[in-house]
Amino acid sequence: MGTKRNSAASPAKTNTERVAFWALAGFLVSGMLLHGLLLEREFLTASTVCALLLLLVAMSDRLRLRQPALIGALAACMVGYGIPVFYAVAPAHALQEALKSIIPVSVAVLGWAITATAYRKLIQVMVMSAALTTILGLALGLFYEGRLAGFMDYANGLGILLLVCSVLGFPLYMAGKQTFYLPAAYTFALGIGLTQSRTVFALGVLGAFVSLLASRRGDRLAWGNYASVSLMGVAGAACYGNSLWLFALTILFAGGFVWGLSRMATRRLPLAAVGMGALAAIFAALVLWGGSIFRWLSLSSNLTDLRTRLVYYEDGLDMIRDSIWTGYGGGAWAELQYRYQSADYYIAYLHNHLLQTWLDAGIVGVGTFLAVTVLVVANGIRSVRRSKEGLHSFEVARLAACIALWLQSLLDFTFSSPYLFALFIFLGIQTEDGDNLVKRDAGLRAGWAKAPIAACCIMLALLAGSTLLAQTYYDRAIRAASQERLADAVSYLERSMAFGIYDDAAHDRKARLYYEGYMERRDRAYLTIADAEIDAALAGNPEHVWYRKLRSDIDWELGERAAALSELERLVRQNPFMASWREELNKKRSETS
Repeated sequence: MGTKRNSAASPAKTNTERVAFWALAGFLVSGMLLHGLLLEREFLTASTVCALLLLLVAMSDRLRLRQPALIGALAACMVGYGIPVFYAVAPAHALQEALKSIIPVSVAVLGWAITATAYRKLIQVMVMSAALTTILGLALGLFYEGRLAGFMDYANGLGILLLVCSVLGFPLYMAGKQTFYLPAAYTFALGIGLTQSRTVFALGVLGAFVSLLASRRGDRLAWGNYASVSLMGVAGAACYGNSLWLFALTILFAGGFVWGLSRMATRRLPLAAVGMGALAAIFAALVLWGGSIFRWLSLSSNLTDLRTRLVYYEDGLDMIRDSIWTGYGGGAWAELQYRYQSADYYIAYLHNHLLQTWLDAGIVGVGTFLAVTVLVVANGIRSVRRSKEGLHSFEVARLAACIALWLQSLLDFTFSSPYLFALFIFLGIQTEDGDNLVKRDAGLRAGWAKAPIAACCIMLALLAGSTLLAQTYYDRAIRAASQERLADAVSYLERSMAFGIYDDAAHDRKARLYYEGYMERRDRAYLTIADAEIDAALAGNPEHVWYRKLRSDIDWELGERAAALSELERLVRQNPFMASWREELNKKRSETS
């Protein structure tokens, strides 16, 4: 009796399913708290763990190869990013971008190791975790330039995550009428409003109308409740930071409505929903009319941002034309954008994942990305068609969330976040119940594939682990240098070089430390070390503009004025919007003349 009860209470039954369930739960929650795994140490840690999890699954008693087309497309995407490492403009960054691609592969494999029931449990965990982390982000004041960035530290990324959770929260609320999803809906709308993401807001409004048109007659009351609370959240976002009393009033209205739903007679529920909806709509319209969320209402601001994005895309296309087939390797845009700029700006990513992938991995990368997209959408459509009566709206919501993520990725660097891209894959996998899993597994034993898959996983884990150690020591060196502990910084940099496969960044940082030491003390020994270190950095990445600029500065101090001026002239020609370099060039020319 006890065994049966425990089995029924747990969403995962076998050891592999338990590992997959808790690993995915950890991924869904930790990604929200760790900047969407966008920073180097975070995604390298995740890549190392994912490679080890893949190894564990590969060595289990049964290796599941369900839906091999999507796994193959994701593996091809990983290979597409891995090959350019050997000819990349920035090999170290290209390697890191390639290691990122381990994460969605492992999420897909682990997602197919769990049942549909466990999958829905994970969606519930994600939705409630997003609501809690948004509240915590507000309490801690995690804003950037007036926009809520939360623990993601990326306002648009947080906005699209909250929209996905809001979309998924609606069928969960509708299925069981659990009232705790209504406060979550208020929180999601509030968070989206405070991120001031116009694309996310537009997608949310469009999605709300589509869901109303697609909903059945019996579901429209639930839709009205959910929409009313969400509208009050939008009003709360418009009031937040301007009027504490009005903001508190939105919480009071939403809370009173949720409290009253559970105590109201059934015949009065439609009237309450209509009344609350009308109140929320009027209140939201009034506070928005005041221009509190200026990014949504300022036409000039919207047009300016649109023109800016078009400039990015035009410059990116110019760069793509010079290497259509092979690309430049990951991280190339961050270094080469100065040569192709038609205006003065700097962005780490191109704000369009399709173009970004083309830049990084060439035509192969674009093909694999589009293949992954088609397969994810096909899985979603297939799941909607095959869904049972009570799960139809949930499957539609999953498909809608995938489409929203993909559309957002065409206007921002959404999928440059490994967390959001892996979330796109996780929402797009096709789940099965326990009985179907057993039936399908019977014909999917792949013992012949275990050895090569395990070998690849071990190699990837070692590669990601060594890169993680190198990055960890590099970050410690930066911290030590900021605290003026030169000896410790140099020691950390040397350890980073020992673990890193590509160590040009560590050599450059060491050269800068000694160059700065020379400028302070005028000790020639410092300049000699800086000279050797910058040569080592350029050997690994000869076209890096900042390495070349430091090379010019060191040559100038060494007395090699002609070489210094020649390099600086080249840099100014190739980077026309570096005004400070042009001024420095003119000054040095006047000194030599």
